[in-house]
Amino acid sequence: MFIAKLPISPVFSPQKKSVAFQWPLCHFSCGGISVMAKKKNTPERRKHQRYQVQEDAFVVLKPEYKKLGHIIDVSMDGLAFRYVYEKQSSDKSSELEIFFADNRFHLDKVPCKTISDFVTNPLIGFRRCSVRFRDLTDSHRSQLEDFIQNHTLCEV
Repeated sequence: MFIAKLPISPVFSPQKKSVAFQWPLCHFSCGGISVMAKKKNTPERRKHQRYQVQEDAFVVLKPEYKKLGHIIDVSMDGLAFRYVYEKQSSDKSSELEIFFADNRFHLDKVPCKTISDFVTNPLIGFRRCSVRFRDLTDSHRSQLEDFIQNHTLCEV
């Protein structure tokens, strides 16, 4: 076992009920699995606020249906989700579907483009995928606003 002697600062998240440990260049989370490199002095490029989503919200990328996962956060520009993969496949997805297992919300045929897709835990096979919405119709916008207003927990 290797133990690094770096300055560590624990951060408790009451919303997630977990403790995160921050190193100078990395972020590791206990309670949720994530490993993420920090960017130094990068200006925020997002135009819309992101919101943490209720845990039972899902997304599937179409038409291949190979990426089905839990939504992590959402904004009017796009969303991020965590999924389990078996092997990396070519990404030909051009739209997505947002839904709950109990059918209390369903948004289909949302045009999107994959922005990033990377491994967060190679032992378990978790990946994090981020997508940007494209050419939303007025109906998509209205349903997305409803989703954010009624099915999110807090700002991220």
